[in-house]
Parts: sequence; C-alpha cells; structure tokens
Amino acid sequence: MESAYEHLRTESEGAGSTKGAITCEQLGRLRIPIPELSEQNVIVSFLDTETAKLDALTAAATRAIELLKERRSALIAAAVTGQIDVRGVAADPSFPAVAEPC
Repeated sequence: MESAYEHLRTESEGAGSTKGAITCEQLGRLRIPIPELSEQNVIVSFLDTETAKLDALTAAATRAIELLKERRSALIAAAVTGQIDVRGVAADPSFPAVAEPC
C-alpha cells in the first residue's frame, strides 16, 4: 500500500525539491487517517491533564519569582535603614558573590 507521502510524490510533477501543483482534486482523494472518537477523547483528556500540570508549574514559578523580588526589596530596605548589619559581608570569603539583577 502506498503511503500518503508517496502518493503525493506520484501525483505531483517535477523532480528534486521542486514539485508541480497539487490540485484540490488530488488532495480530495488523499486518505488521511483520523483516530476513533473514543481515542480522540483519550488524547484530549491527556493533553488537558498535562496542560493543567504545566499551568500549575508556571503559576508556582511566577509566584516564587514574585516572593523572591519582595524578599530582595525587603533585604535592601533593611540594609539601607540599618535594621541589619551588612558591613564585612562582602569581605567574608564564605559568603557567595551576588550577581547584578537582570
């Protein structure tokens, strides 16, 4: 049995990467397999579940970023107002270097 790709190659004219026009009639004769409705429903359910997981992860990451920004601002405010002593922190070799924010 000829695959859909092979069928289109046979129907089209030309050689190499250049193909002649494929007509609507030729496309109309092309058989395209479609899963049964029950299988389509399984696929939809799977994709809905996976999409919900991705949405939840995205929301959690967004919330974590917001919290980190709040904590950063609070830390800067505390350092500027003298609520915490940051003198000597930069000289402490055990303290990790901090990259500039993007």
